[in-house]
Amino acid sequence: MTDITKIPSPIGEDVKRVDVYEKVTGAATYTDDIQFGPQLLHARIKRSPYPHALIKSIDTSKAKALPGVKVIVTGDDFPNHIGLYLKDKYIFARDRVRFIGEPVAGVAGR
Repeated sequence: MTDITKIPSPIGEDVKRVDVYEKVTGAATYTDDIQFGPQLLHARIKRSPYPHALIKSIDTSKAKALPGVKVIVTGDDFPNHIGLYLKDKYIFARDRVRFIGEPVAGVAGR
C-alpha cells in the first residue's frame, strides 16, 4: 500500500508565474497596447427586436450611402447553414427571425 504522505501535492506550494517579470516591469503587452492602424473597421450587428417575425425585405441603401461604410451583410450573403454538431443555423436570419436578439444584418466601416 502507498503511503499518501509521500505523494507530491501542489497544495500549499508557490505557483511559478512565467509572466510575472513582464507584468511588474510594465513590459507586458495588453490588448489595449495593440495598435491596429488606419485599416481597422468597426462593426455592429443589427438584432431582431421581435420574438417571431417574417422578414419581407431588408433595405440597405441608406446605410450604404453613409460615409465610411465599407460593407453590409445580411442572410442573403451567407446561404449555408452553420453549427458545431448540427449544421442547422444561419449566421444571419434569412426568411424569418425566431427569437429576440437573433442577428439580422451586419455593417462594418470606419
